[in-house]
Amino acid sequence: LKRDRDIVLAAVARDGMTLRHADDTLKRDRNFVLAAAAHTGWSLVLADASLKGDKAVVLTAVAKNGRALRYADESLKRDREVVLAAVKQNGCSLCFADKTLKRDRDVVVAAVAQNGYALQYADEILKRDRGVVLAAVAQCGQALRYVDESLKRYGGVLAAIPQIRWMLYRRRESLNRDRDVVLAAVVQDGVALQYADESFKRDRDCVLAAVTQNGHAVRYAHKSLRRDRDVVLAAVAQNGEALRWADESFRHDRDVVLTAVRENGWALQYANESYRRDPSCFLAFIGEEPSGTLTYEHVARAHVLTLGNYRVVADVAVPSQAGGSGLRAALCDLFDLQHPPPEE
Repeated sequence: LKRDRDIVLAAVARDGMTLRHADDTLKRDRNFVLAAAAHTGWSLVLADASLKGDKAVVLTAVAKNGRALRYADESLKRDREVVLAAVKQNGCSLCFADKTLKRDRDVVVAAVAQNGYALQYADEILKRDRGVVLAAVAQCGQALRYVDESLKRYGGVLAAIPQIRWMLYRRRESLNRDRDVVLAAVVQDGVALQYADESFKRDRDCVLAAVTQNGHAVRYAHKSLRRDRDVVLAAVAQNGEALRWADESFRHDRDVVLTAVRENGWALQYANESYRRDPSCFLAFIGEEPSGTLTYEHVARAHVLTLGNYRVVADVAVPSQAGGSGLRAALCDLFDLQHPPPEE
């Protein structure tokens, strides 16, 4: 059975390492090893040494598993086509490439685009190459640890990191105490402010950048900045419900409340009760609909938010479009008002 091509190939298709049990004649059989490598790159590990230098066999193997490059003949570890095929399948197979190809920009870019961690195996010169570094950190933010020191603070590199919020969370390399890193993080994800060092939660520029990206980030600002009117206005302009986290005094601030309600009608629930009875605030509330008309959802919200100011709803928020009379009647029923005469 160990000499039976069909049986052994079927076994290899299920588990590449079963090739170890095949007869040596099959391990030297080029066509058989090619077929096995097409199933699993690990077949190269057990192939006869003469086939580890066969470019077609190795290309087939690394296309299935880039790390099979480790078992290729040294001459093929210097072959650009073979190495490119390997790193495109598994970027970290760059570690098995000849050092001349670790200096090849195209090879390294292909590797880090597949796996940012591959940057660690690149030549030092390319760890200073902005294009290479950007490709690496965009794929995996943790690749920043392998970037040359001269680029670690380069804003473009930092801004390209998709997981930078989690890097701050994990406190890798004390990044959460680095102002450039924190600024890059909050510009990309305002809520990352929660993981920044406490000093940056008092830093007005950092907090403004954070709330401009995500108004809810004001929740993580120092209390002194939750009392800063410009910070709070920026926060509620981005997300009206950020009013929830602002200093209590802003729930009485008409401009802040109107800005919040225009952005998100539900913000009215966080305003002082006097504003919930204010027609202007309610008009701002319904103004979030592009048509300027009231929907049944708004009727339900109004019932919750206006605290009895039902006349305002009936007087100023009744739609005039077709079907409006039905909604007007629903409003009147909901707010226990006299039905208006039907529209002409």
